Amino acid sequence: MKKLLITLTSLCLLGGIAMACGCENNTGSATPTYGKKYLYPGYINDKDNNLYYIFNKDGTGIYADYEYSTTAQSGFYGYIINFDYKISGNRVVCTYNSVAKDYDKGNDSHYISSSWYMAFEISEDFLFFDEQYGTYVYICEDYLESIPEFGK
Repeated sequence: MKKLLITLTSLCLLGGIAMACGCENNTGSATPTYGKKYLYPGYINDKDNNLYYIFNKDGTGIYADYEYSTTAQSGFYGYIINFDYKISGNRVVCTYNSVAKDYDKGNDSHYISSSWYMAFEISEDFLFFDEQYGTYVYICEDYLESIPEFGK
């Protein structure tokens, strides 16, 4: 009886989560703003740090990470990950394709695993992802025009 109750409770919980996430009756797919940067808000006006994603129409994209570091020899490290992506409903999954390093801004000692991936909720204006430290948002550079005082 206890097992049956736990199973039914679990199924109800999963059904509620699926409905809350819009997994039921999801008829469309979200589309990113192609060729534009989705910027990390904390670095929008920061000359030394930059994190962003760009999605191309052909199912590829790049993730760029340039950050000031006290441990890197040059003071900076930077790299670009080329990725492939797949959109399902309002979610996008980015998977590793290759790495390009930015030798002008940093050294090449930063190691990126070929098992790198990211999964986001996506819209034309935002990328969202959750992790143990909270929810992160990346803002499309086109949307910043509609909130001109943000980050000033």
